[in-house]
This record gives sequence, structure tokens and C-alpha cells, in this order.
Amino acid sequence: MLTLKLREWERKSNVDLTAEQIGNLQSIDGIRVEARTDGNYDITPTGNLVGYVRRGDTSVVIEPSKCGAAQVIFMMGYSENPNMFGSELVDFDQDDDLLEAFISVFVRSASAAIERGLFRTYASQDEDLSTIRGRIRMSDQMARRFRLSPPIAVTFDEFTVDNYENRILRSAIQLASQLPIRHQATARGLQYLRAMFSDVSLVEFNRSSVIEPVWNRLNEHLIYPVSLARRILTNSSISLDHGVASSDEFLINMANVFEDFVATAVREHLNLSKVEMPRANELKGKLFLDEESKIRLKPDLSRWQGERCIAIGDVKYKRTTANGVKYPDIYQLLAYATAANLPQASVIYAMAKDDEEGIRLLGDHLVLGTSALIKVFALDLQQPSSDVLQQISEFADNFREHPALAVQGLTA
Repeated sequence: MLTLKLREWERKSNVDLTAEQIGNLQSIDGIRVEARTDGNYDITPTGNLVGYVRRGDTSVVIEPSKCGAAQVIFMMGYSENPNMFGSELVDFDQDDDLLEAFISVFVRSASAAIERGLFRTYASQDEDLSTIRGRIRMSDQMARRFRLSPPIAVTFDEFTVDNYENRILRSAIQLASQLPIRHQATARGLQYLRAMFSDVSLVEFNRSSVIEPVWNRLNEHLIYPVSLARRILTNSSISLDHGVASSDEFLINMANVFEDFVATAVREHLNLSKVEMPRANELKGKLFLDEESKIRLKPDLSRWQGERCIAIGDVKYKRTTANGVKYPDIYQLLAYATAANLPQASVIYAMAKDDEEGIRLLGDHLVLGTSALIKVFALDLQQPSSDVLQQISEFADNFREHPALAVQGLTA
């Protein structure tokens, strides 16, 4: 069994591989395998996916390059619910990779949520019983037996643990149990949770979309563990009837995590709704570059008052060395400002403050021949969470309503 530990975008050189292992690695999206003259191979993760993936006897662990596992989990938790997320939940050994850390936090949060027992709800049940319970389903009873004699078709309310929230948790626990967890405490925690949720139905959810439950005061203690469970279900490729499969994976798209976090944090800082600050996929044909409305623009962040855009910007998670940050990002921001008839647009990169290649683009850039100002920010994710949120607040201030900016247009 070959296990490779890689880092996002960084080449691992001089790896000895068999023909089967080469094929396994080449079947993984975002992994580039290059032959060397000495007969060995260089392996490079080229995308934004981090986590764990296995093909045959070849396992790959990809760690994020811009921050540690704790910050990844913090960003995901904050994006789900800034008010409910507790930083004390992100506590694990510093040498844990993202998979180990994520499952560890999930186990602890799920265990804490059921300390007083599993969440129960009333659910309507249809059964044929020898005695009357609840109400008789007269149409079913008469259609089958033509009289009121046992068994009797009845409908009754059952106070049960077999509800939607617990089914999400049960399915995620099952998937997590099939991942290669090294830490005995986490493995024991999963075993405990499997026993506790044994009376809950095991459901194969649609991985493309696990619908969020409707939250209220009765189930709000499950918000964080259910949010982690939904991540496990949507980011894994393991079947619930998993035996000896040829592949499995738990992968997280860091670009999505970063964009979700920045958007949530900016909204929180400015106390804005999703209507006032929609994401790119929430815009409904509002912004076009051309007069014929054929060239549609989808900025990551934009602030609206009715049909009028009053601030605009973008979020970039990409490699900021070598071929990462290039001038097309600035051209894109200029297009946003032009289409929205605004004198400025802002972009924020996930970028450490010592990143020499990316740091040269930080600051304000006045576009020649116009009054358009492009503002470039960096968010250093290697800092403590409180510092990260403080950095976000400085970026978010560019999305406040500035009366002068709201009426001023670009000059030719």
C-alpha cells in the first residue's frame, strides 16, 4: 500500500512508482504525474481539492498550503452559522491531517449534542394493529376487510429518534467509519456513535445536495454537527454498503470554502442579508457588461439597493506564486466596476503576508484614462481566527454605502 502525503500545488519529486500506482494516480482528478529521466516520477496536486483519496492500493493525502486544518474547519463552521460556531470545537493534535482533524471534530460535536439523549420528534406512522391506536384509516380498512375487525389500519404519532436530522448524522457516522482513521480516540468515538444511532434509519443521501433541516429552538443544538455531517456526505464518494471497494475519498474544495467564508464574514460585519449581498449563483441576471445584455457578469460579492449595485468585488483562492496572480484578475475587476457604473472594485486573495510574488499587487491601482480604482487585499489565513476576522472587516468596509461612490460614474 502506497501512501503519498502532498501539499496543495507543491511538487513531490523523485517518487518510485509501479505501473499500477501510476495508473491509480492518473485516475485522480487534479493530480499530475510527470516522468523523470532517472526513471522515477514527480507528482503535483494542480487543483484546489484537499483531503484524502484512494485508488486501489494507492492513497493520497493532500494538505492545504495556505493554512492548517484548524483554519479550514473554522472557516467551514463559521460559514454555516457564525453565531453557533465555537472555536473550542477545533482542538486536535497539531500533526493531524485534514481528514483526521475533521472527523475528530465531527465525533466530538456529535457526541456533545447527544449527551442528554438523541433528538426525538413526533412522526406519523401507518400500521395494521390488533388494537386501535391513534385514528382508524377508515377508507383503507373498509377497502380491505369491509368491517372493523383486526388487524385494523390505524395512523398514530410516534415520538421517535428516526427523524431527518438524526438520519443525516447516522449516514455521516457510517461513512466516517469507513475512512482510514488512525487515532484510537476518534475510532472509539465513531464506534460509540454507531451504537447510539443504531435505531435511526441508514439513508443513502443524494451527494450533490443534502438539504439543510429547518432549525428551531428544539433542534438548534444539532446545527454544528449536522453541518459537518452534510460536509461528509457531500464530499465523500463512499457507498454506505461499502465493502472492499476499489476507491474512496473525502475531498474539500478550498476555493469554495474560502469564498463561502469571506462572503459570510462580510455579510456579518455589515449586517447584510443575502438579498442585499448575493453570491454569484444568487444573482438573477442583474449585471451585464454590454448594452444587449449578452455578456453576463457574476461577481463573487456585490451589494445591492433594489436594482442598483452600490459596491462590487471578487474573492480569489489560487496560487499566488509563479503563474497564480496575474493581471487578468485586475481586468476582471475593471469589467465589474464598469458594468456596475462604480468608480471602484475590490478583490481579496488568500495570501500570507510574506508572499513576495502576490504581495506586489496589494494596494490601490488607479486605471489609466479612467477614475476606476481597483483595490487589492490579502487575507492571511495562517493567523488566529480573531485576526482573520479583523482582516475581513477591513476588506468589508469597502462594501459600505459611500454616497459619493453611489452617484459617481466612470469617466472615459
